[in-house]
Amino acid sequence: MKLLILISALILCPMPALAQVDQIARAEIEHIKALMLAADKRYEQRFDSQEKAVINALAAQKELSFTTAADAKEAVNKAQQATEKRFDSVNEFRAQLKDQQTTFMSRAEVEQRMKALTDVVALLQQRVDKTEGQGTGAANLWALIVGALGLLFGAVGLYLAFSRRGEMRRAQA
Repeated sequence: MKLLILISALILCPMPALAQVDQIARAEIEHIKALMLAADKRYEQRFDSQEKAVINALAAQKELSFTTAADAKEAVNKAQQATEKRFDSVNEFRAQLKDQQTTFMSRAEVEQRMKALTDVVALLQQRVDKTEGQGTGAANLWALIVGALGLLFGAVGLYLAFSRRGEMRRAQA
């Protein structure tokens, strides 16, 4: 727009006004230079602030990575300690199993002792059966003897009773 005004002023204005137009053009050029310097200054300030922001961001990232690395190292150390504790308890359990293995009897030894005990129980059962059989036989013998004696005494008693009765009948007759 200003250029249009400048051109129209050149065409319409006489020569002395040309000096005035020249002065206006120079002022306009100075104004444009001032605007460009101001824009350059703003761009330089933006660049400086962006550069500072990038430097600050990189420093923060570096600090964060150091912190993250330290945290990761600490986490690894804790995990290793937990693993060592777990392995200690596993080793303790293994030691218990080994102690049990050495103090407990083996299966073969248990089976051998059980067979020996079973044989002893069978032998004792045979003796008890034999003793019971002898006791039963002796009791039966005594019952037979008592029964036989009772029968004998009964027969003798009957004989005596009938023989006395017969004597009494003869004596009465």
